Amino acid sequence: MNGLRHVHLWTHRYINYFLNKKIT
Repeated sequence: MNGLRHVHLWTHRYINYFLNKKIT
């Protein structure tokens, strides 16, 4: 389950980065 949590955090970070780049 710990691995899943790590993936979730990574995904959230990736989405944030993508959104930031799209907005800019």
